[in-house]
Amino acid sequence: MSDLISVIVPVYNASKYLDQCIESILTQTYKKLEIILIDDGSTDSSREICMNYRKRDTRIHFISQKNGGSVAARKAGIEAANGKFIGFVDSDDYIEPNMFENLYSKIKEFNVDFVHSGMILDQIRICTYDEMVVDFSVWDRAKFINENIFQTYKMIYALWSKLFKANIIKDVFSKLPDEQNYGEDLLCLCRYISKCNRFYMYKDAFYHYRIHDISLSHLNWTDTCIQESNLYSNVIKILEENKLLEECRNSVEEHYRRRLMMAIMKGSSSDNNVFRYKFDNINILEDKRIALYGAGKVGRDFFYQLSQNKQCKIVAWADKQKYGLSNLISICRPEELKKIEFDILLLAIKNKFIADEVRTELIENNICNDNTCILWKEPVCLW
Repeated sequence: MSDLISVIVPVYNASKYLDQCIESILTQTYKKLEIILIDDGSTDSSREICMNYRKRDTRIHFISQKNGGSVAARKAGIEAANGKFIGFVDSDDYIEPNMFENLYSKIKEFNVDFVHSGMILDQIRICTYDEMVVDFSVWDRAKFINENIFQTYKMIYALWSKLFKANIIKDVFSKLPDEQNYGEDLLCLCRYISKCNRFYMYKDAFYHYRIHDISLSHLNWTDTCIQESNLYSNVIKILEENKLLEECRNSVEEHYRRRLMMAIMKGSSSDNNVFRYKFDNINILEDKRIALYGAGKVGRDFFYQLSQNKQCKIVAWADKQKYGLSNLISICRPEELKKIEFDILLLAIKNKFIADEVRTELIENNICNDNTCILWKEPVCLW
């Protein structure tokens, strides 16, 4: 007999996309759902849309509250949830018809505490891991957190790509302050992984994420730095509570430094960006389709430099080790470049010897058969 799944949808001024979101949940192939819509003080027609859907389908529950932010809205949904399992969908996104059927089937098949899946951006499925059960009676928990959350971006922080056991996610959310509307998914994921016994990595994607703005935050960079500092402190606290801090501290600190640098570089209050490395003679890249290789310090600086030049078109960003999502920017594996049309494969690498090794590897693996397309120039160090 199938179990009840509670799907929690916080809603705030999402009238433009809300119909598509709700319809995608109502038409799920897994039918034993309760759908909890929480209107968080919307000022558009979102509330009316939710109420109309409640009249149409008895599986829909509707909560209306004063604006309190995403954490307060999710908490209200969790408190009202009756399901044995809980999933999340943001009101401006939508999901594939078989999402919850597939995630639930893996929970039952492998007896795990949650299932993690990928995401779909512009109809491209992003799955940055192999299909497997992660069992912490066998796996090193701290090593997994370091490698998959703080070092390589392999694991999407977002709660919406997952299906959770209700009793664990309720406990996790109970410890999250209502005002923590910045980085709350990362904190929840860290706490959940610190507590759970085993989970399943699903090498497929069912969640359509709609990007409105790839900037780190809508705040100015000073406020963002303060938010990042608070987030860092809370991550440290969770790891310390679960006796993981000693092994994870270096990775967390490096992750925090990267986030701070991105906040400064992408600050909305200033037109100036802070770079250490730049690509000289950028004009030779203009009007070209550019595949960028390398997501280290040089690669990140090159990416933001090229992104600001309207004549440069980045069609892909690849890295052998740091593939995944960096601030909602997709970084693919090198072999995925075979499917992408580009004019120049730009090596964002500091050292010429390493760049030559990478060039040879790309050619030998048939990732780029035309050596003339591969470009390396020594990065200019600004400071």
